[in-house]
Amino acid sequence: YKRQALGYQLQNCVFRDRSNFSQASIAYQKAFEVAQEIEDEELLASALARQGVVLVQQTKTKQAILYLDNALEIIEKQNLPKLKGYILQALSEANAQEQRMSESWSCLEQVEKIVVFPTQEEQSLIRFSPNAIMAQKGIDAVFLKDFKNAIDFIDQSLKAYDPTGIKGRARLIALKAEAYYGLGSIDESIHNAKQALTLAQSVGSGKITVRLQKLYADLQQSQWKKEESVAELGTMLYSASTEME
Repeated sequence: YKRQALGYQLQNCVFRDRSNFSQASIAYQKAFEVAQEIEDEELLASALARQGVVLVQQTKTKQAILYLDNALEIIEKQNLPKLKGYILQALSEANAQEQRMSESWSCLEQVEKIVVFPTQEEQSLIRFSPNAIMAQKGIDAVFLKDFKNAIDFIDQSLKAYDPTGIKGRARLIALKAEAYYGLGSIDESIHNAKQALTLAQSVGSGKITVRLQKLYADLQQSQWKKEESVAELGTMLYSASTEME
């Protein structure tokens, strides 16, 4: 039964990565029901946590916070540092999207205190790395419109970022493009947007392309709409969206 519950949770992650959120939610429901049946608190909490991340990605942040708070409550007295860190990171982002600055930073402060031993295994197979905290600070700062610090945090995180994590790197650079736009630094914004788009295309990430399309839409409504570089970004995005179809 544990293997079955975990299988459904991993399905949830696969569907989430493909932006197939309805199927991700169905997989979560199955995972939750099996974990409930066998009364496994860790698998209950990890199912809630993974679905919380699905909701964060859909910007259903109020709902996400309910799921993630519930997950955290279930494992409060258990020694599950990876799962706890994963939940707190997602909570920090959800709170940042809700403009709840103190709650967001409080979550990250708790993450920074977590110690993960390499030998420590958790049955939920949650992927959590303390090295990702700097990246999360940058992501949260963009949502909180603290653009200057966001760029600093993202730059620091990219120096130590796993070179094989192309999708994650693309997301960070796309967010850096948004931060530069927020500061009115249009050349830097478009330079980073193009870089993020090239990386996103190399791994077929439609989610990042959609995010960059929103930035382009903002640029088209701005005082810089007639800049040649804005038109170049538009051409690149059109080409990318045509390939996705």
